[in-house]
Amino acid sequence: MMIHRIFRPLALAICLVAGFVLVAQPSLAVDLEGAKQDLEQLKKATKPRATNEDLLQYLDAVFTNVKGLKGPEKPADDASDEEKKAWASANAKFEKNKAKYMADSEKLILKIMTLVKVKNETNIRDDVNIAAAKILGEMGPLLDEKGRKSLSKKIMNSIDKRLTKVKTHDVNTDLLAAAFGALGQLNDVGSLQWMLKNHCHANEVKKQYIIAAHKAMVLFKDVPGKLRYDVVNQFVKVYGSVEAQAEQSSTDAAILAKKRFWDDIKTYTIPVAQHYAGKPTDAEGAALATMADFQAFMRQHKNARKAPWVDAKIKK
Repeated sequence: MMIHRIFRPLALAICLVAGFVLVAQPSLAVDLEGAKQDLEQLKKATKPRATNEDLLQYLDAVFTNVKGLKGPEKPADDASDEEKKAWASANAKFEKNKAKYMADSEKLILKIMTLVKVKNETNIRDDVNIAAAKILGEMGPLLDEKGRKSLSKKIMNSIDKRLTKVKTHDVNTDLLAAAFGALGQLNDVGSLQWMLKNHCHANEVKKQYIIAAHKAMVLFKDVPGKLRYDVVNQFVKVYGSVEAQAEQSSTDAAILAKKRFWDDIKTYTIPVAQHYAGKPTDAEGAALATMADFQAFMRQHKNARKAPWVDAKIKK
């Protein structure tokens, strides 16, 4: 446990006994300074000689700070004008410092998500990368829409310009799942459009990226009807033919390779079509379970302006 956390309650108690007008202000200074110390320790832990244990410890500390920083306590309605003015000044300062701390933390955690230390063609920072990616996804509730969109773009950039460019080792599949999953948790539709454009194809070389994207795509919520239509329509076009080839009875090497590819991805691909089509069922009430089923479904629901692609109207 970090020392500054131990003394936070004590600092507040001293303020109360002393009868300070703005009781939370001294406690606030301890919180911010302690949080900055944790961030500095995390920065130091990114050096090659640092251990994964150090990195994980300070990652947890920084994220705890990000979630737990509290501003000065707002005075009661019947407080004096002086108290209210003092609180307004202190709170404005806190919000400014908090915004900077969150921005600095976000930047460092993004860096840690792609941190590399290779030994015997293995990145020994894998566990740390995964932890960082998961934290980024969990930051969603702490951000407004603009913040979630900004962070999503940064994660996509890290995937495109860092993870896909790795030459020294194989990128951990759990890291891919966590990074793409973070985008799903942040729930910015721009990320879904990016996945549809760049990671919904049949290039077997990029199979692990396809799987990670498909796993994440079912996490998005409240997706507009037009985009839901686009997702299912593209899946039918791309994976309908893959499934058809995979089901052929053949000893041809290319067909067998396609079968292996489909066997590897279909567990994650079919649920995406189910999710965005509204979980349709057949005449017996069973969930549609093949791309051939969804090809027939799309023939029946090819009009993007009709159900199930029409968004529910919000009553004003």
